[in-house]
Amino acid sequence: MDLRIRSFRQAAFWSTAINAFSQLLSLVFSMVMAAVFGAQESTDVLYYCIGVFASLSGMFQAVNVSVLVPETMRRRHQIGELDAMAFINRFFAAFALLIAGLTAWILWNPAGTMTLISRFSAEALERNSRLVFWLLATLPLQMAAQLLLDVLVSYKFLTLPAALSCVNRILNVAFVWLFHRQLGVLSVALGMLLGFGLQVLFNLYLLKHIIQWNPFAWKTRVGGSVYRNIVWTEIGTLAGTLAGYLPLFLFSGFSAGALTAMNYAQKLSAVPTQLLTSQISNVVGIKFNELAAKRELGDMACSLDQLCRLLVFGLMPLAFGLMLVRHEVVDILFGRGDFGPSVVAQVATLFGVLIFVLPLVAMNTMVSRYFVARQAILQALPFQLLGGLLNAGMVFLCVSRWGVIGYPVGTLFFWILYFLILAFAMPRLFPCVTLWPTLGSLARTVGMGGAVASVVWGIAQRMGFWAWSPWLSAFASIFLFAGLYVAMLMVFSPDRDALQYGLSIWRQFQRRKGERR
Repeated sequence: MDLRIRSFRQAAFWSTAINAFSQLLSLVFSMVMAAVFGAQESTDVLYYCIGVFASLSGMFQAVNVSVLVPETMRRRHQIGELDAMAFINRFFAAFALLIAGLTAWILWNPAGTMTLISRFSAEALERNSRLVFWLLATLPLQMAAQLLLDVLVSYKFLTLPAALSCVNRILNVAFVWLFHRQLGVLSVALGMLLGFGLQVLFNLYLLKHIIQWNPFAWKTRVGGSVYRNIVWTEIGTLAGTLAGYLPLFLFSGFSAGALTAMNYAQKLSAVPTQLLTSQISNVVGIKFNELAAKRELGDMACSLDQLCRLLVFGLMPLAFGLMLVRHEVVDILFGRGDFGPSVVAQVATLFGVLIFVLPLVAMNTMVSRYFVARQAILQALPFQLLGGLLNAGMVFLCVSRWGVIGYPVGTLFFWILYFLILAFAMPRLFPCVTLWPTLGSLARTVGMGGAVASVVWGIAQRMGFWAWSPWLSAFASIFLFAGLYVAMLMVFSPDRDALQYGLSIWRQFQRRKGERR
């Protein structure tokens, strides 16, 4: 049986569909966790460890995707299959030793290690020592599964990452649902351990029996350029890893439940990005690569401008709409079981600010795709470093000053400042590119969205929407906001070019749909 999909169009369709299902499972898992455990000290420890592991895994994956897998594919096509296997086997061995050493060092004294890298008290870590131990036991399996998976993707197992993610999330939900009374939060760690263990075994089976992998192939020459590329990749990734780790470190020192609340707010605000922006990014990446290959740089710059403005035009009103119903959304999804009203209010407040990062992240995704298509990796490195350090600095300052709410506020300030820097720098790197029209469109859209949202909020307060059921209140607020915003668009559009571009895409879609019939 061969699980590979050789058509990129089919792979794109199935990856999108499976990814959407995976995100739904992730939301279901969060809802089950919130209902069963609420927000407590143990869930803070859980989400801290998961966040740190994700950061470490991201650093390894950056090397896999940017250096090891491309070099393996090059050797496979230019030198031979055996040389490619020998190359990756060497790094398998190196990673295995590194991960085993790191895990053994941490497991030797879990509480002591966690005290060094977090703000949890020694007493809190001692109370959750079993949970920490089993979570740390999942780390080597998670790293090994990721490396094996990246190799399999290079052999056109393109839908495998999304499919295995679904399996892991189903196992997590099942373990929590079945064993939460007997094991508590520990049930999550054991579900993760089983999920990653099965994933490693399944990936090894595919490599051995489908790819015919030779684990004893060893003879090859790595080359200095590979080591240099690994170093450059890790330098670029390090600042982003720091920016992701810092909120976890800071929130681990707040009262019990604060880090859990931040985790749920992050998950909610990331759903539109994962469902919309990441899928658009895949298509845009192909378009940019084609234009760059043809040296049609003027069209490429024009496409970047149009896409960024269209994303701002569509996503900023969505952010205002979700901000208006933030409490209702959190209450509907999480407001049951042990997830009390105070935690709902805290998550809603964090989510209400974080959601405004959505259009800025979408813009950054387009700009990143532009850098990649232009093969401007070295030019992008200073922005990676600056972005990570600036993000960490803004979050640290704002959290130190304002506490929990300082995290989303600092993140929002960072993105605004970062894009102002990019707007000044981009024309110097790429003379035909400018971000100023996009930032102007952003300012006008924020002004219009803010005005309409203020009117809707005033009506909701006067009519007492807050006393209605969450479903009815959310529907009424969204319906009112959408109606007033569309009415305003007919009188004044914050960006007529973006509106016309969006309408042209819609007309093309309808025309192609009619042709298929």
